[in-house]
Amino acid sequence: MIKSIIIILVMSVLGACKQSNQLKKYIDYQSFEMVGGTLFSAPSQVTMKEIHLDKGLLFGQEVMLKGTIMEIGSYQTYMVLSDNTARMLVVLTDLDFYDKIGEENLKGEEVKILGVVDYGKKGLPYILAKSIVVAQEAV
Repeated sequence: MIKSIIIILVMSVLGACKQSNQLKKYIDYQSFEMVGGTLFSAPSQVTMKEIHLDKGLLFGQEVMLKGTIMEIGSYQTYMVLSDNTARMLVVLTDLDFYDKIGEENLKGEEVKILGVVDYGKKGLPYILAKSIVVAQEAV
């Protein structure tokens, strides 16, 4: 109840703000981590295969991706996700909110990622994660 009142209050304040874009993104990333969804943006749900077969149209776009963690880097800077279509590198250096990666062994867990599609030096796509939630925690 209190959360919904706070959300309504924040939304009304955002209507009056001229530079509310950063605040909207911050709220979206926080809400994605809490409930697995966003309030202001509408990122497209894609599969890893769609990203790999994309011809550059998804570059820079915010997307939601769901998969199982196959590997987490030793310094928690990246993870490799897998679904039934492909594998994908997810870079974790831009995560501001998620602190469970260092606390728990999440290998084998299913997660939802909110992030931006980018391409590496050799043209292979990866996801620059902005927010992450364990799929079973999402509402």
